[in-house]
Amino acid sequence: MGRARTGGPGPGRSLAVGLAVVVGLVSVACGRAADESTSADVIAGTTTTAAVTLPSVVAAPTTGVGAAPGGADLAPLRVGVALVDFERLVDLGLLPAGWGDQERLWRLVADGLDRRGGVAGHPLELVFSRYLPVGEIEARETCLRLVDDERVHAVVGAFVGPASGANDCFLERDDLIVVGGTPPEEQVRAARAAFVGDAILPSRAVPALFDLLEREGRLDGQTVAVVASAPHRSRVEEIVVPELRARGIDPLVHIDDVVDTDLVAEEAFWDVTAERLRVEGVTAVVLDGDVSVALAGIARNELEVQRWVLDADLLANLAAFVAPADAAGAVALGSLTPDEEWDDPETRVCVDDVAAAGVELVRPSLVAPGDEDRAAAVRTACTWLGLLDAVGDRAGPGLDAASFRRAAETAGELELPGMRYASLGVDKPDADDGARLVVFDPTVGDRGGLRPLTELVDLTP
Repeated sequence: MGRARTGGPGPGRSLAVGLAVVVGLVSVACGRAADESTSADVIAGTTTTAAVTLPSVVAAPTTGVGAAPGGADLAPLRVGVALVDFERLVDLGLLPAGWGDQERLWRLVADGLDRRGGVAGHPLELVFSRYLPVGEIEARETCLRLVDDERVHAVVGAFVGPASGANDCFLERDDLIVVGGTPPEEQVRAARAAFVGDAILPSRAVPALFDLLEREGRLDGQTVAVVASAPHRSRVEEIVVPELRARGIDPLVHIDDVVDTDLVAEEAFWDVTAERLRVEGVTAVVLDGDVSVALAGIARNELEVQRWVLDADLLANLAAFVAPADAAGAVALGSLTPDEEWDDPETRVCVDDVAAAGVELVRPSLVAPGDEDRAAAVRTACTWLGLLDAVGDRAGPGLDAASFRRAAETAGELELPGMRYASLGVDKPDADDGARLVVFDPTVGDRGGLRPLTELVDLTP
């Protein structure tokens, strides 16, 4: 979904490079891996709904709107939703199409949840704010708008991509529930807010990737280098290198200190680094950072190495300046494919709710290039609101950040939309326990994509 360079090394070209990263991280709930199933490919309905403004006090019991179990009325749970501003990305020419009317699609998913009892009996009142995920400025403005101005009780869909560093604005609030998004793991571990996410955190993903590579015999006899962007230095030192050493591999490490929007400098870094890797006899490279620039640099310098990517979403959404053939064979850790998520029974409930309102949804693998991917917005809303619901119901009608945190820490195994295996517990705020190796295949779709390389395994502790 990345765009081609927009000219010389000026602002437009730099913005395009930054957004190649953004698009890859827009949602952990919707990658681009291929699936050949064709059942229930298009769903449509015939009616529409309207949004309703509700009171903003959570109490149990209280007078308000929304029926709770046993006949009590509970006030709405105000939920802030931070939306990537796809319309602006399209207007800037950085994406061919967005995800449709995101606010309406989210409301339709929430309406369906409300009809089934809401979250611990509380109906949902969604409060939306959009941001352009290039840096942290707009993200921090969105956080302050939702938390200080709108006084939401929970935030669903924390910031992604280059804006992910701004998640500390949410996570430092000890009276806030935060669900989803891709906060840096160090922020998650230091969070005062009650946080749960769907995406597997690096401290579990990295060893899982190396375990599966080892199981497939791909670590045998390799001379390994780790090449990472400067923001990932601590992850490399604290997780990646120790995990490789535990498997008998002492990797070489190269840190890219170049600002990741300076494409010319990034290319120069890779021209030098590729030669160093060649001299060092490296046969496999772990990539942690700007995957598009790295793969282009490896191909440009004709470096013959295995490429193990720590971020499958970035691999699935390469910038347009990367020829798909140059990424062929790169391996990452993945989970369910988008089509498998579409077929998941929990996700199908959300899909049916939205289709009943007259919205046509198309199976992920059948979305034509340049068409709106409304199903991606539905799958994202379904996953994150489903996670909020699963933990919130366990917390009970007196839902607040403290009870939500306790419920998450004692939840155990869960059935969640878009996940075949899932659990939460003490020191385990990341729900998804399904993992497999995926490989980039340039023949998938119009720009290549990921396909499963191994069967899904269960990482539930």
